[in-house]
Amino acid sequence: MKHKCVLILAVAVFAALLHPSLASATPLLDSAQDFAILGHETVTNGHSDPNPATQVFGDLGVTPGTAVTGFYPDGTVSGGTIHVNDSVAQLALADATTAYNTLAGLAFVNDYTGVILGSAGYTTLTPGIYHFDS
Repeated sequence: MKHKCVLILAVAVFAALLHPSLASATPLLDSAQDFAILGHETVTNGHSDPNPATQVFGDLGVTPGTAVTGFYPDGTVSGGTIHVNDSVAQLALADATTAYNTLAGLAFVNDYTGVILGSAGYTTLTPGIYHFDS
């Protein structure tokens, strides 16, 4: 049994060496990943007839504010929960801020200010970091 576990571990390490992205892949958003909506002060559902009711798929949160309006009865949250300034929403906001700061701090090669993505010459994006001053 011991040799079998060592063999499985060796195969896993070898696979990680062949594909370093698998070894270092972690969700950048952490707990914020599950949120469809994460507001700072207020989350308002602006639903009005004759449009169908608003549907949110994932968590909905607000923090440090506490206002969630227009979701009762005009909106539904499926596959998630409404978090109003609780520890879940607070952690998600902290994780989203960390993700933003991480991404904002990455080096970029080209400044694409003024470029219209999808226009001639910019229809295909290769992997990389894209920067826009405005």
